[in-house]
Amino acid sequence: MSIEPAGDKGQLHAIGPAEVILPFRAAGVILHPAGTAEEARKALAEADGSPPGSLILVVEETAAAIMPEIREMEAAARHASLIVPAREGSAGLGMEAMRSAIVRSVGVDLLSNERGSTPNANPTNENQ
Repeated sequence: MSIEPAGDKGQLHAIGPAEVILPFRAAGVILHPAGTAEEARKALAEADGSPPGSLILVVEETAAAIMPEIREMEAAARHASLIVPAREGSAGLGMEAMRSAIVRSVGVDLLSNERGSTPNANPTNENQ
């Protein structure tokens, strides 16, 4: 069950435990409460049926249970997804998903802490 406004443009969805996603409603986000992995799969399928260009926010603890489905949806390139941390803080799943997307997009891990022997991007401003 989703709580949604009408419209045919890309939409904003939130999937996760009801008490975590409820505040997103104030911003007009379509809510898909999901307390179990099965409910999350159904919610993701429902959100995936929205108009192309939608953004789907998935609470990190929920995303951990349905990562294969999220990756499959992203591979179809109809929507973008963003994994958001829950109240307990982040376990790093969102950052890892972002790192993976960047590597797929540009072929380099731009978020790596290792700088290695990479040349300075702007050597003329080195002493400023």
